[in-house]
Amino acid sequence: MKPENIQLLAPLFQILGKNEVKEVGRLSGFIQRERSFSAAQFLHFLFLKKSEIISDSLETLCTDLAEQDIFMTKSALNKRFDERAVTFLETIFGRLFKTQLQLAFPKLTGYTFTRIRILDSTTIKLPDAYQGNFQGVHCSSVKVQVEFDYLTQQLLYFDLMNGRDADNPAGMTRLPLIQERELVLQDLGYFQFDFFKKVHAKGAFYITKTKKDTQLFVEVSHPPRHPNGKLIESRRYKQIHLEEIALEMVRGEYKEWSQLFVGRHEKMPARCILYRLSEEQEKELHKREKRRRQKKQGQVHKNEVEQIPGVVIYLTNVPEDMPASEIHELYRLRWQIELLFKTWKSDLEVDKMKKVKIERWLCHFYLQSIVLLLTEMIMGMMRNDLWVTRKRRISERKTVRLIAKQINRLLKSMWHSKKQLYVYFDTLTRNVSSFCLKCKKRKTS
Repeated sequence: MKPENIQLLAPLFQILGKNEVKEVGRLSGFIQRERSFSAAQFLHFLFLKKSEIISDSLETLCTDLAEQDIFMTKSALNKRFDERAVTFLETIFGRLFKTQLQLAFPKLTGYTFTRIRILDSTTIKLPDAYQGNFQGVHCSSVKVQVEFDYLTQQLLYFDLMNGRDADNPAGMTRLPLIQERELVLQDLGYFQFDFFKKVHAKGAFYITKTKKDTQLFVEVSHPPRHPNGKLIESRRYKQIHLEEIALEMVRGEYKEWSQLFVGRHEKMPARCILYRLSEEQEKELHKREKRRRQKKQGQVHKNEVEQIPGVVIYLTNVPEDMPASEIHELYRLRWQIELLFKTWKSDLEVDKMKKVKIERWLCHFYLQSIVLLLTEMIMGMMRNDLWVTRKRRISERKTVRLIAKQINRLLKSMWHSKKQLYVYFDTLTRNVSSFCLKCKKRKTS
């Protein structure tokens, strides 16, 4: 990684400095007087253990602490995982989140948008004992709303909610954050006409799918009028039926309208693109839908409206000078947030669960949120740097996994010296270049 990029991360590292961590510990009430187990030592221990904080027994954790000459009883350690510890870690995450939003990270090249904002939510099931803290549909669960910029990997929006809460309000909540020339990608859970209108009014762009029951209209060229010359509104628009059009399309074909009017009452103007999936794409879509439904077995949901089989309908305000095929490829970037969630759960194990008190689980959650933020920032810079300097693409997931595995070394390096920090990143860059490059797919004959 370039030295100037490491320097760009300095404000984040400063928040994790020993003095700053000590100050947060004091302000949060986590450290009320000098102890043998300081706030910095607590944070380093969490970074060292990561997911084992929730899975290991208190006895095992105390044994690990003893290896660092920190001696605590199980009862004493259990008391350390309290509301003040949660506030301590939540405050560190909040400071890191706000600081990284203000930094000008290098961007992935080749896109005309200033940001590509991808929003989605993920749900974490919790033990039934947590139902009083987090209400789910059937059992206790939390829903985490996350939005990030694909061009830099910066986190743009983060919110912890009850598992039963709807996605829709989150779409409107982060609307003030959207700026001119940014692109918003989100799924049908956030579909709101008012949101799209306000994004357009800001000079920003959106691409969204729409459902089969969404009514689409074209404007009649010569609509009838009342005797007084006023247009008859009920006959100003003519509804089009995409099912009939889709049946006539061949696989891989695009059909588009530069302007349709969406919604029976709203009549929101939008560019509409119809894409007929290939056989392989349709099979993969069915597999994903099957997996999604299996994960949600036992949950009660409102009736979902089926899509037109084998067809994807996009609505957007991106100008016509961008071909329909590029719109389709841009929307596919939304899958990147699914990879982020998969990394957060499978590799960082944020959803790793054991029946412990809620404060200990929240410590685990905010720790993994801190690790996610740091690893995504570093991975994004390394991804963009290696592409610009060597035209090499790295696997985002492999890179995050590698950085997370050594996250305690990052903390020790920044506490030791600036020189040691540069040595850490030099080693990390070599390892990423050697072990985290994307594999080229073999061509089949």
